[in-house]
Formats: sequence, C-alpha cells, structure tokens
Amino acid sequence: NAALMERHAAVEFQQVKAQAESAAGLTDKQPEQAAQQFDAATAKLKDLFAQARTKENLARLDSALGQGNKFQALRNLAELDLLIPSDPRMSGLREKAAALSWPKEGSVDLGGGVAMDLVFIRSGSFTMGSEANDVSNSEKPVHQVSIIKPFYMGKYEVTQEQWQALMGSNPSAYKNKGAKNPVDGVSWDDCQQFVAKLNEKLPGLKASLPTEAQWEYACRAGSTTKFCYGDDGSGLGEYAWYMANSDNTSHPVGAKKPNAWGLYDMHGNVLEW
Repeated sequence: NAALMERHAAVEFQQVKAQAESAAGLTDKQPEQAAQQFDAATAKLKDLFAQARTKENLARLDSALGQGNKFQALRNLAELDLLIPSDPRMSGLREKAAALSWPKEGSVDLGGGVAMDLVFIRSGSFTMGSEANDVSNSEKPVHQVSIIKPFYMGKYEVTQEQWQALMGSNPSAYKNKGAKNPVDGVSWDDCQQFVAKLNEKLPGLKASLPTEAQWEYACRAGSTTKFCYGDDGSGLGEYAWYMANSDNTSHPVGAKKPNAWGLYDMHGNVLEW
C-alpha cells in the first residue's frame, strides 16, 4: 500500500528500497549475500507496513472515539488486535470503545463506491407468530420471544449493485430493471458466500442472515398487528410492492414507506432468506 507507506514510513521505505536494489545488483556475483539482503529487506518492509497500519488504525480509532462512533471504533480495534494485541494501550482503548453507545445507523463500504446501510435493532421481547386462518401452520402457535442481544439489519434488501460489488457477478433474473433493484435468484448457499465476503469488510463484527425471530421482530418494529403499520390490507400498497401493484417484477429498494424502525421493503418486493 504505497499511499499508506508514504504517510507513515516514507524515509524508511526508501532505505529498504535501496537495500533491495543493492541486493539485485549482487544476484549474479554474490547470490548468497543477495539472498540475505533480500530477506532482510523483506522483513524490514513487513515491519514498516505493520507499523504504518498500526499508526493509521490508532489515528482512525482516536477519531472514532472522539466522534462516539462505536461501529468504526470496533473495526479499528479488531485491526489493532491483530497488529499489537499485547500493547499496554489496548486495554484502555477497549474500555473506551465498550463505553460508547451503538449508533442508530451504520454503513459498510463494499467497494467501487457502493455501500450497505444498516439500522440498529435494540433488544426486546415480542409476540411471534399468528393464529389467523390465512397463515401457514408454521406460524402457530403464537409465543413470546426475547431478543437478548441488539443487532444491525440492512436498511434495504440487498441490491444487485451490492451483490455485484461484493461477489463480482449479478445472477438476477430482473437485472435489466436496474442496479438498485434487489438481487434475486440466489440460493441459501449463495447467500452464505455473500455473508462470508461481507465479514471480510467487518472486522470486529459478525454478519449473518437473520434468524426467523430476528427478522419478524425487526419487521413488526414494535407492532402487534397483521402488518407493520396496522391490520387494514388496503394500506399495503404504501409499504410494499406485491401482486396487486408490482406488475410481476421487482422494484428499486426503498421506494415505499419504511416501518417504524426505518426498515424498507419488509413487506413485498422479493422473497428474503
């Protein structure tokens, strides 16, 4: 990472570069000495890079702590845990990060100018399932569920451009409808691969598909009614793309009203894992 080295170790890097160039000049005449110099230069370069990454993450962590951004602070701490796990400063930094409140929203950079917005879902209890005649028996019986740990959920369904940015492909049947449409045509196994790549972008945190309880809790958003907004089906078109208004195709995410916790398309658009 040349830019990182320029910021934190420019002089030392030039010295290592000179050492490597010197070794290159000895390759034919003194191969053993050249190999030793190459090894020394490589070791020094790795050390300089680790030092530069440490400085960069310490600076970003200090900024995150100053701004009260727990989401970013945990990511920087995870990097530092790999670089300087036994550093005496780490204990105090962990305590400061732990004392921060979780932000209501977060964002993950997926690369290529594409991001994934997240919404904080607080812990709590809710009544899960339904006894209505028009629902599957798998929704019965109604029972009380406690969500012990808070979590983040995607603000929108995963879009085609997000899938493309992370996976390098777009398997959607409706890809001609636009990059902001939700990705479709993906299996549960495909989604596990997506989650694995997403976790590479989230040091200090762990992404997963939501459990059924987490999903319903987030969808209800504190409501006890048939839909997140109430029981009247005539208002569904304000919150969802479904059979009556979708023209049998997917639509850009976030075009309808969100639920009370700021999540979009929890009703309608495409099926979700």
